[in-house]
Amino acid sequence: MNLFISFTVMIILVSIASGSAWPQYMHDAQNTGKTDICIQGDLSVSWTYVPPQAAPGWLWNQPSLDDDGNIYYAAGYYFVSLNSDGELRWSVHTPHVFMGPPALNNGFVYFPCSDGSLYAYTQDGTESWSYPMIHPVNGGPSVGPDGTIYIGDSITETVFTSYLSALNPDGSEKWKISFDDADGFNTASAVDPSGTRIYAAPGDSHIYSIDTATGDKIWSYEYNSIMNIVYSSPAVADFGSSRYIVFGDLGNMSGGHWRILDENGTERWTTSIPNSIQQTAAIDPAGYFYFGSNGSVLKKVDTSGSEIWSRSFSQGYLSNPIIEGNGKVLIGTESGFLHILDQSSGSTLESINLGSDVGSPIVGSNGEVYVLYGNGILACLENTSSIENDPSSSEENILHISRTGSTYKICIGDRVGECTIYNTSGRTVLSSSIQNNLFWSTSDHPAGIYLVRVEAETNVSGGVLAGSAKILVVR
Repeated sequence: MNLFISFTVMIILVSIASGSAWPQYMHDAQNTGKTDICIQGDLSVSWTYVPPQAAPGWLWNQPSLDDDGNIYYAAGYYFVSLNSDGELRWSVHTPHVFMGPPALNNGFVYFPCSDGSLYAYTQDGTESWSYPMIHPVNGGPSVGPDGTIYIGDSITETVFTSYLSALNPDGSEKWKISFDDADGFNTASAVDPSGTRIYAAPGDSHIYSIDTATGDKIWSYEYNSIMNIVYSSPAVADFGSSRYIVFGDLGNMSGGHWRILDENGTERWTTSIPNSIQQTAAIDPAGYFYFGSNGSVLKKVDTSGSEIWSRSFSQGYLSNPIIEGNGKVLIGTESGFLHILDQSSGSTLESINLGSDVGSPIVGSNGEVYVLYGNGILACLENTSSIENDPSSSEENILHISRTGSTYKICIGDRVGECTIYNTSGRTVLSSSIQNNLFWSTSDHPAGIYLVRVEAETNVSGGVLAGSAKILVVR
């Protein structure tokens, strides 16, 4: 008896740049927290990795990805690399805590350690070089467009001078500058899009603009805070002909401040927050900023400082917000949730309960989301929808789609049937018979959402095997 199996598959095609999907803290050297990659829908936990030791600093710790989708992050006394399935590739163990998020560039991963060193490893786990700092390192490195690595150090109990170093890709020192009467770097510095200026917060109540070629200090801006240090990394963006440098401070007893400066270090505007600020802002290139605070409030404001919307969450800290390709905002909470918000209203689109202390998420090349939670556990969140088999059928339901370049392979196992592909307007872009598999080239089709429908014959008796699934693929 010939029965029919009906498969419905959604393919999302998006154009993305080549290279790593998330190579360093807050995605790029500008610390914008913005990616062009769209996240998958209906996210749930696909896998988790539990590190050998609990990892502190969930709020600031953020994994990074290489070009092949391998994952790197600091986990207490371990620095680990995983493949895209969550399997351990390699790890480094020291008697010192690895601090801050790593940065990747040109086949190398750079990560700081509290022993006062910045380490450079090849992405297969071989140590290439280490650079000794004067003091322990708490913030992450930044990599400029020319491959220069920038790293700041902390201080000791007796020496209150911090340093910012610029290194060549081979680890040799390009320049080093000092900041007296400082409480040390606890942030990643921001490099402007042209790579000619770096904006740094050494913990002396100032933000500095520094010439990346010479290390000369161009200007400084003094913020009025009872605490010299900042945990909010500077972020920089150019909107048209205007430059915006944004950061938050810990503030005084009455709360902190979000501040935006122009390219000359002049304050464009500032806004008070009734809580301290340890979050880095996310920058939407459409001309908006997303500001978090320790008071569980996230705000969206425009370049004039006007509030677009404000969202309150349950009591506790917030992670850094990030922005995905369609403008959705992702943010973690101390209360254990990863929230996905609508960019226009701030309303919740999805909430995933991970238990506790959800850190700053990142987005992978296929639209999957990685996030640290709890004591340094890494979770991969994907659309895990699958075809549900009819329990009356004894045959396994197999459907697989893979991609090579711009060509997709649609496979239905040892079956014969018909395949139709539609675009979002309902127009048929492909109608073809399929035997075992079918190859479909997207090179002549625009980016967008496509619906694949396959009906296949089977000789199984006693029931109908049917179902549907969403499969999200990027081009």
